[in-house]
Amino acid sequence: MWTLKKKVPAWTVLMVICLCAGLLLAGVNMLTADRIREQELLAKNATMVILFPEATAFEDLEVQESEFDIDQLCTAKNGETVIGYVGEATSNGYGGPIVVTTAVDTAGLIRGISVGGDSFAETPGLGALTKEADFTDQFIGKKPSIVLNEDGVDTVTGASTSSRAVVRAVNAVANYIYSFELGMESAPAAAEETDAGRMMRPRPVISEIAANTAGDAEASANEEKDEAVPANPERMMRPRPDITEDAVSAGGEEEETALPDPADEALPETPEENLPDATRLMRPRPDFSESVQTESDLRLLQASAYVFVSSPEQTGWLPLPQEGAYSFTLRHHEEKVDEAVNVIHLTPVGICMESSNCDNQDCVGQGMVTLANRTERILSNMIICLPHQVFLQLYSAEEALNMANAHQAAAE
Repeated sequence: MWTLKKKVPAWTVLMVICLCAGLLLAGVNMLTADRIREQELLAKNATMVILFPEATAFEDLEVQESEFDIDQLCTAKNGETVIGYVGEATSNGYGGPIVVTTAVDTAGLIRGISVGGDSFAETPGLGALTKEADFTDQFIGKKPSIVLNEDGVDTVTGASTSSRAVVRAVNAVANYIYSFELGMESAPAAAEETDAGRMMRPRPVISEIAANTAGDAEASANEEKDEAVPANPERMMRPRPDITEDAVSAGGEEEETALPDPADEALPETPEENLPDATRLMRPRPDFSESVQTESDLRLLQASAYVFVSSPEQTGWLPLPQEGAYSFTLRHHEEKVDEAVNVIHLTPVGICMESSNCDNQDCVGQGMVTLANRTERILSNMIICLPHQVFLQLYSAEEALNMANAHQAAAE
């Protein structure tokens, strides 16, 4: 008996596999495209809120052709009042493009910068340190054009190329805002000095350099001694910043109010009862300029980490408890709902959005943020409720104190 066997050509099998794979990839892309765009918008909005926490809205502006190469620009508004501008520029570093977001207020002072970008690939431990607060906080309160190592902005050790790239991007955005939005003149930009150029010195000043180096070393040693002296505890004690009319006597004079010891306070069982005294650091948004918390305010709370909370009607710091847990409820009015409600849950190790009455519930699904996992999360140290414009950021105690001091310096 003869048996007829038909063989399917190999190219036909390969074509079917490729067709199925292509259709599968197209389907996945259609399902995830909107989600990816939403995450990009979350990250963009989060950066702007960090730089202008008192802003209630950001509006895109058309970028005009100019000598300043910037990618995008928007206004930061509190209500109908323009309080500043946020721009983005890209500059080439050692490992590739570096995206820098720069905020400038209406007085022409830099409010802060954010360094990064999807293609950020600077060397870990060197150029990557340009993303850290030790470098970026140097720009706060400065005016363009900034000259590296001369205007209070020092190079990251071993990462001069990355440092110069960040300064170029900051100057591009700040100078554009000065020219096209504020109508102000900035200081002329100095010619960028190369690494080789900095090593060439006229012979007569070599002895002066050696003398100055010795003097700088001695001054540095004295500074370290000064820093080692413990701070006077009395200087860290401040009146409660939230004294209300209840603390005023019938005669119109304020009664003395003693600050309670945070360590003696019991953690609350519910969001509405016995909240820690730390919640006095939460202020209505219109009072933000008067409610910048100082280092002393935060030190009184004796927390290992803090949460910076920003919402349309409140902004401020909440401490992580040393033991137990508590919740804090944010409420404000929205057009779509009578009252927007977000409940923040704080534990000794981290935070999460316990509940929300927003439409998509994304904030609840973003899970717990801790100091240990914040470098591994897509949103880093943030939890974001985009429908309610609520932003939470987890910081270590040291980072929170540095931010409080930087904001106070900018306010002054």
